[in-house]
Amino acid sequence: MPKLIITYPNFPGSNIINQEYSDPLGPLHIGTWLKNKGFGVVIVNCVLDGNWKQTLLKEMMGAAAVAISAMTEQTPGVLEIAKFVKSNSRLPVIMAQVHATLLPQQCLESPLVDYVIIGEGEIATEKLMRYLSYKEGELSQIGAIGYKDKDGKIYINTQREPFNFEDMPLVDYSLLGEKIFRNIDKYGVGVLTSRGCPYGCLFCINSVIKENRIWRAWSAPRVIKELENLASFGVKKIVFWDECFFTNKTRVLSILDYLEKNNIKIEWFGNLRADFFRPDYMDDENFLRRLENNGLRWVSIGAESGSQKVLNYMAKGISPEKLLHTAKLLNKTKIVCLYSFMIGLPTEQPDDMVATIKIIKQIQDFYPNAKFAGPQFYRPYPGSVMYQECLKSGWKPPSSLESWA
Repeated sequence: MPKLIITYPNFPGSNIINQEYSDPLGPLHIGTWLKNKGFGVVIVNCVLDGNWKQTLLKEMMGAAAVAISAMTEQTPGVLEIAKFVKSNSRLPVIMAQVHATLLPQQCLESPLVDYVIIGEGEIATEKLMRYLSYKEGELSQIGAIGYKDKDGKIYINTQREPFNFEDMPLVDYSLLGEKIFRNIDKYGVGVLTSRGCPYGCLFCINSVIKENRIWRAWSAPRVIKELENLASFGVKKIVFWDECFFTNKTRVLSILDYLEKNNIKIEWFGNLRADFFRPDYMDDENFLRRLENNGLRWVSIGAESGSQKVLNYMAKGISPEKLLHTAKLLNKTKIVCLYSFMIGLPTEQPDDMVATIKIIKQIQDFYPNAKFAGPQFYRPYPGSVMYQECLKSGWKPPSSLESWA
């Protein structure tokens, strides 16, 4: 059985190396899809595995390729893994996830990278594995990949075969490894029930990746199947990592009905937007109370800025007043909200930054249980409107995979 090793690089300065659980959902979804199609899959999570080189060396025996799933922040880890693979084998290296999607040409210019997967990877990775394992098909006919010929010439296939997210099999959490899987009931398990986002915030990665501009979600029955699967393992805590779990209220209500009808006791987390706090949705204290009674313990709101000018510039679609409104309502519950902020955006002035600091203080005054992420520095994603603004201002982006690292 042809085998793919999917590696998940460490983060620079990571302080979670001693945690027993992290949730690399991209590798989990790709791995589940490939196993369902008859391939062997091993995930090597370098965040948790302090001996990942020994693990990788052992698993490379008999493998068809090594894939690296990486966000831009993980590029130092990408290079370390790729160098190790090339020094110890002749296996091809496949790079996937956000950085490869945004900069496929640049990634392939590195001698350490043989293929890239662009965007959602289930179908593209399956077809690439069929090519590498069985010489099935032609590289030129595999959509959403990049590759090099024997002379080093780079080809980028932009065509894409549509992927129906509803077709995803039940996620195979055994891919997390024996130590994690046998203790999965002790951890907050990551679940992704939707992809993309219907909102157009200009700073966000979803504004750059075309397929992510549309919200595609599992139906309520499909989500419930996943919850039943996790419940069979004794899981009690779930982290819904959807960009915006609460986008469809009807779906949320159906999930609540299921939890109540079956007396399912879980604690869970979900992301939502400040503008969901309106009379027909979160402003309903009965609805908030129902969410709380059915296990909602933590939420996260992308607040971004305390300046209306900056919020308008980034097309966030909210106001500072709306942020304060969320704090007043959530303070009536035991639900803990993490508000994330950023700073250092194009057009931002010192008074805008002061407004951000002030609103953090105001939220905390209204809602003592509130938590805060940031203000974090703005990260310009290639292809975005704000990225072009950064270039105009004189910023010089890294010109290679190595310089990004």
